[in-house]
Amino acid sequence: MLLLYEDSRFLLRTCFSASCLRPKGAFPKHQVEGKRNRSFHASLLSYRPRSSAQVSQASLEGNERDPPSLVTDFEKKEFRTPGGADPSKGEQFKYTVYLVADGNTFHEVVQADAKRNNWSIDQVNLTKQVGNYADPHNRFMVICKTDALSSGRGDEQDKSAIFVHIAGSNFLKGQARTGKQPFWMGAGMGYYLEHLVFKKCRVLYLDFDKYYASEDGKAETVKGGTLGPQDAWPPVIRKLCKKDKRVSLQGVMETKITMLTPNESGYIFALTHFMVSNEERLVKYQAFVAAVRDGEEATKELLLESFGYDDDEEFEKEWYDFLESSKFK
Repeated sequence: MLLLYEDSRFLLRTCFSASCLRPKGAFPKHQVEGKRNRSFHASLLSYRPRSSAQVSQASLEGNERDPPSLVTDFEKKEFRTPGGADPSKGEQFKYTVYLVADGNTFHEVVQADAKRNNWSIDQVNLTKQVGNYADPHNRFMVICKTDALSSGRGDEQDKSAIFVHIAGSNFLKGQARTGKQPFWMGAGMGYYLEHLVFKKCRVLYLDFDKYYASEDGKAETVKGGTLGPQDAWPPVIRKLCKKDKRVSLQGVMETKITMLTPNESGYIFALTHFMVSNEERLVKYQAFVAAVRDGEEATKELLLESFGYDDDEEFEKEWYDFLESSKFK
């Protein structure tokens, strides 16, 4: 698997390589092969060099301007963990993506990180179920390419959306240098990058179908206005916004993963999209991230100040106008 970052754009590619590198990685007990470039190192755990060449290749591309300060972090060796530590130990830091071939290996990897990070048994069990996770210190992500609950290797599953979503969230944490990044920031960047690459958002934090089948879900929808992994989100959100099925700025910034709704998921994405929708807003968004990086809390007041708005109403007027326009796509 190869991840490529270029100065003038955000280009994400995934592919499997037969080249055999054996770095001193996070999981030294496992056979590792992979490929490096200047900013990333991608590794395959428990794949033989012979078999990795036979794995089908996929390409994911997203052309967009640089997320704030990432080039500086990588090229000038300034990438930091959320706690402010330098993970590179004198060398240019390379973010690593571990692709795991089977459920048994994934469970071993999870146990290794559980021991390192003092995870609870509930967190361990949940991680084994979802089949992927990001390192708490933003140094790597781990994705099981097959069913993580199966002991054998099994058929490979399409995990490309998970990769893009985690990368977006993890890079933003690294740029902000905070482990206390609110949920909406990481999820919003993850959804935004998914949209750039696929024109769809497929990583869901709750069962949308089950929610829509409930009484609460029925109250949130309008005709033709339900979100899901199969269709692009902007047309649906535009329809919801025009029908006053809106989530406020305060509502987005207070979202909790344990009490999330599909509409809140959509507006989390829509807020990030709006904040980077043109050059002027992008500069302001970068200033917001930089302020968080310097130790400020990512509050609504800081966001309004960074973007030059006096209050929620002024911000929401321009935000909702953007969502109802053809520029939101």
